[in-house]
Amino acid sequence: MRLSHLVVVLPGIGGSVLQDPQSGEVVWSHGRSVLLEALRKPHVLRVDRPLQPIGLLQDIQIMPGWTAVPGYTALWNGLAGLPGAVADPGGTARRVAPFANVIAFPYDFRRDIREAAGALDRGVRNQLTSLGRPDESNSVIVVAHSMGGLVARYWIAKLGGHQVCRALMTLGTPHRGAPKALDVWANGIPVGVGGFTRRLHGFSDQVRRWPSMAQLLPRYPCIQDPDIPGAGVHVRDLTRLSPAWTDLAEAGRFGWDFHKDIETGWAELASPPAVRARVGFAQPTLQSADVTPAGLAVTELAPVWCDLGIQLCDAGDGTVPSISAFPLEFEDEPGFDPSLSQVPVTHGRIGNDLTVVGFISRLEGWYHGRTGARGREGKVGLGVSVPEVNAAGHPVTVRVQLCGARPDSLPDQPVHVRITSTGDDAQQSAARSVEPHTAAWDGETGQYVTQIEGLPEGIWTITASARAVPAVGDVTSSTDFIVVDLEEIER
Repeated sequence: MRLSHLVVVLPGIGGSVLQDPQSGEVVWSHGRSVLLEALRKPHVLRVDRPLQPIGLLQDIQIMPGWTAVPGYTALWNGLAGLPGAVADPGGTARRVAPFANVIAFPYDFRRDIREAAGALDRGVRNQLTSLGRPDESNSVIVVAHSMGGLVARYWIAKLGGHQVCRALMTLGTPHRGAPKALDVWANGIPVGVGGFTRRLHGFSDQVRRWPSMAQLLPRYPCIQDPDIPGAGVHVRDLTRLSPAWTDLAEAGRFGWDFHKDIETGWAELASPPAVRARVGFAQPTLQSADVTPAGLAVTELAPVWCDLGIQLCDAGDGTVPSISAFPLEFEDEPGFDPSLSQVPVTHGRIGNDLTVVGFISRLEGWYHGRTGARGREGKVGLGVSVPEVNAAGHPVTVRVQLCGARPDSLPDQPVHVRITSTGDDAQQSAARSVEPHTAAWDGETGQYVTQIEGLPEGIWTITASARAVPAVGDVTSSTDFIVVDLEEIER
């Protein structure tokens, strides 16, 4: 067997390694030391600083205000193991295998997504030329995590990518934007300080200057209209409520125009590529916002006033609401069932969804059964919620939500929480044992809650497990977070 398509892997925001081309300094990569440097000196990621993408993250990193990205090692290894695969993980400036048919496409995630799409077009066509297949139709399969799916969609809809692309699989892509980006714009990146929340203003100010963050703002009216009960307001229309929201509304219009470009361009395609979306559910996720005297309060409440076509009550993947992770045209697909594409994992971890391998195998003609790309996992999941950035010296609150189990069984269902060190601190911190916790049932919120004390600086993984759930069995879920010395960062 040989691989007959060119497979292109696009990471999400924060998922590309960035290097200063002049000094050779790597300013964004995996690990705590790189992240702390960015938090202490946010100007290293200012949008006007030229940076070169040189590869995919291969280990965990936190993209403050967005998600934890565990790296793409599992996904990459799965694709590189396809029969006949010649894999090249470098960026376009570091391509080492000229005849590679599985390539990574890292990009500068700070910049306008349209710039990344233009670079993708050049990179794909150059690689097809290297393979002796210039502009060959149906020759490309794109696998895209998070914002990478928007890069791919713009390339297909507006830059002629449909001429060569046979299929696109998106993993947790915010096709309709995400209120989490709205929270960063309106309030800044949150830091858990015990039972309170503070905001990282320096890093937040830099992130707000990234065109890509404006393009991640929700395109649906997620803000409850304070004057009209049961109605919503788009981000682009916030100046109707107050002139104080002028900058945010301008960013909302910028993002809205970008998404409309994709929508109209896609509708004009006579024969668009096949699209499959993998969507996270069961994780507590910011979904809507309320106008308060203090500003915009972004919450996990579903925007029930929105007519979104597909109504899901499964929250999302912790970053992207479930409804947002389905492309708009899916609503008109005959017989479309959103539950067929859902998986109960967090936003970062869906980027290593290995059903991609089965999806590509089917397109290659190697496998004709169910690949899981449209297979039902079952509507049961364990959602784990913890602040992505926490202050050292303060307890870390962990919330766990068991979705899909019998409601009467929840109060008596034990849920255990295990904490492990990870990333570049794993070996150093492994000796600091953290005792497992049993989370307590909170009937008021319908969640299990526990607090973790005494965690030192580092990147940590929370794994929650519920054993022998009636009619379900064992369920587990994991997510990642960082503990930092807040005083040192703000110094």
